[in-house]
Parts: sequence; structure tokens; C-alpha cells
Amino acid sequence: MYCDEYEVEIDDDKNLDKIFQILGLEKIATVSKVRNTYFYLNKYEVALDYVDNLGYFIEIEVKKYDENAIKEYDNLIKVAKDLNLNLNNIDKRGYPYHIIYND
Repeated sequence: MYCDEYEVEIDDDKNLDKIFQILGLEKIATVSKVRNTYFYLNKYEVALDYVDNLGYFIEIEVKKYDENAIKEYDNLIKVAKDLNLNLNNIDKRGYPYHIIYND
């Protein structure tokens, strides 16, 4: 589903670690992956990931909203079906969950 994202460039790992420490964040997992990113239909970002010890994943993100978030989600599901993706395996938990709990 839709959520706001804020992206900033961090030019130094040590600076990022300092920011996380100040915010009180604790490292729980390291995700090692290779990502290939594509733009599809001038609207969707499609990322193909290979994650060490977990395998292959695909992520599709709406990059251009022409309608409300619910309608865009419906459109995204249609695109996924058009690409013959198996929608029975949608996982919204993220890679760290699988790394920590080994499932």
C-alpha cells in the first residue's frame, strides 16, 4: 500500500552510523543484495533483487501517481498480473524479517 518516502543522499557510512546512534536506532540485520532497476510504462519502477541466502525478489513501485493511492494500487496489481507474477507470494515484511527469523 502507499506510504510516504523520504530519500536523502548519505556520503559516508560513519556519518550514517552517527545519525542512527543519535536517533537511538539499533542495527538488527545486514542485507546483502544485488538490485537491477527498470522503468516500466513510464510509471512503475521495477526492481529485481537477488538477496544472499534468500533468493530472488521483485518489487514494483508506482513512481507517477495519476489517481488516488487505492486506485493506483489496483493498477499496480493489474500490471503485476499482466507480467505473469505470482501474487500468492506477496510479502510485505521486508528482507530483515527473513534474515532474523530465517523463514
